[in-house]
Amino acid sequence: MLELTMRRATDGALVPVNVAALALRVSGEFRFPLEESGTARRTGDCPALIIQCRSRQDALACVDFAASQGIVLAMHNDARNPHCWEHCDHGLAVDLSALR
Repeated sequence: MLELTMRRATDGALVPVNVAALALRVSGEFRFPLEESGTARRTGDCPALIIQCRSRQDALACVDFAASQGIVLAMHNDARNPHCWEHCDHGLAVDLSALR
């Protein structure tokens, strides 16, 4: 599960992205909503990966990773809102709600 299909920000193409390096830098929780239904979806309006950050360093690591990989990134501080990630199709979603 270290390689995900994610959306490139420049042209919207789906590309393979290895998230192992990000997993080593972030202490927050990783969720894979495209896989949670039991079968991987190729289309949809949900992120490929949601990271609930535990620290500001987690958030900065996510931004750095998305920029270096050129993938779609969305950040939100109210993940209870069911529509907060709908514009992050196959992207990296960063949940900031646990930060104080």
